[in-house]
Amino acid sequence: MTIPDLLLKIRLLTRRRLFPGFMKLAFTLLSILVFIPGNALDLARLQAALRNLGGHQQSFVDWNNIMQSYGDATIETKLQKVNELFNRKILYTDDQDAWGQTDYWATPMESLAKGKGDCEDYVIAKYFTLRNMNIPI
Repeated sequence: MTIPDLLLKIRLLTRRRLFPGFMKLAFTLLSILVFIPGNALDLARLQAALRNLGGHQQSFVDWNNIMQSYGDATIETKLQKVNELFNRKILYTDDQDAWGQTDYWATPMESLAKGKGDCEDYVIAKYFTLRNMNIPI
């Protein structure tokens, strides 16, 4: 099973609310799986996901450019650039407003596509981006 397939399966399970607290466990497991050497991001699939969610192409381009342009930068520069990107692209709003649910943990592509999110959505988007840029845990 590929990482994108795993992400889709997790998203389907959490939408059905089969397991309370499952999303926290899923993100912990994914943070281990996604960043094992050899599990590169499938950029074409992520770009298609953003497009299917109604997101703007420029958001994906900006996100990918940050990862490519600052991959060899200092940790401080990486933190600054990723923070600036998501603070500019995502407007803070609560989950009820953004997703019609009291609590929803959006993927980075969902947050970029919607252009809205709450504190967990910022954290998830920044975390996965920084981990992809080889920031140590």
